[in-house]
Amino acid sequence: MPPERRILVVAGEASGDQAAAASVRSLRALRPDWAIQAVGGRALAAAGADLLMSYEEVAVMGFTEVLARLPAIQARLRRLRRLLAGGGVDLFLPVDFPGFNLRLAETARRAGVPVLYFIAPQVWAWGEGRVATLRRVADRLAVILPFEREWFGERGVDARFVGHPIMEHERPLAPEAPPPRLALLPGSRAQEVARHLPLMLAAAARVAAVVPGLECELLESPALPPAFYDRFPTGATPPTARHREESAAFLARQGAALVASGTATLEVAAAGLPMAVVYRTGRLNFALARRLVRVPNIALANLVAGEPLVPELIQGEASPAALADAVAPLLRPGPERERQRRGLLALREALGGPGCGERVARLAIELLEGP
Repeated sequence: MPPERRILVVAGEASGDQAAAASVRSLRALRPDWAIQAVGGRALAAAGADLLMSYEEVAVMGFTEVLARLPAIQARLRRLRRLLAGGGVDLFLPVDFPGFNLRLAETARRAGVPVLYFIAPQVWAWGEGRVATLRRVADRLAVILPFEREWFGERGVDARFVGHPIMEHERPLAPEAPPPRLALLPGSRAQEVARHLPLMLAAAARVAAVVPGLECELLESPALPPAFYDRFPTGATPPTARHREESAAFLARQGAALVASGTATLEVAAAGLPMAVVYRTGRLNFALARRLVRVPNIALANLVAGEPLVPELIQGEASPAALADAVAPLLRPGPERERQRRGLLALREALGGPGCGERVARLAIELLEGP
């Protein structure tokens, strides 16, 4: 017998692949006779999805790379559009990746295929130009930041908060009493690491002068080869130990952290680990971002908290001395550390508990079968 329902999941990068995998596992458990096809990676394949293509075939960064690969990307886009338009899909589940997925959602809408958009585009940060598109093409948004449900709802988009994917698995808390150990999280992409890690290492040297016995630990990105990090002077004072492991275990033994702005700030917050956030980019990118960004803070931890809970050092403000001054007080007991820790524990609760994947799966079932 043919499967009762056919789902198409499209994740365009590693983080989306991981986040969508939990939803696919839940769908497989709740509706084992449904067929699930996907654009994704190893996580979605391991969860039981039938991969149509790897996300690496459609994911690009940078203007020149887009130009070089545009014909191949357009060919894959046409293939997926034919699938959606040809009656081969009962539900489309796009995961983030709006430049690609919103085009597919348009096709799904024209074909009468319901759309459950998981991890909505961050239009609240970059302006509302895509809100009208989301309202038109998405039957429902499964949002992962608690303030997004109300924000989208006020603009006529049906949004349901499903919790954050980083809370899908247990995340132990960092020690309440701070060990003299500083975590460095410079980012996941080569350009981010190249801009942030030398700055963080220089700041750590300054912190070592005021925090006796300071240890430093670097969390390397699994997306980059270990040899990439060999160019950075991690053997300087203080020596910095390099690690490749799950972030939850890494963060659970730290005293404080220097973190590049991004999802990592929520991972650090979920550990209750005090931090200072840093971000540097090229001058042109920064100038464009200043014109486009419409939120008062860049750190997701501050946006979810609704206040400047953790210090942000951006662009020219991000000097070794400024970073050291921001993070050194967090490595010893005192009012700055305690204020942050209280706020971070409240933020951890706001992110929702385990079960994000199952909540997305049940929204998918509801769209196809009714409440």
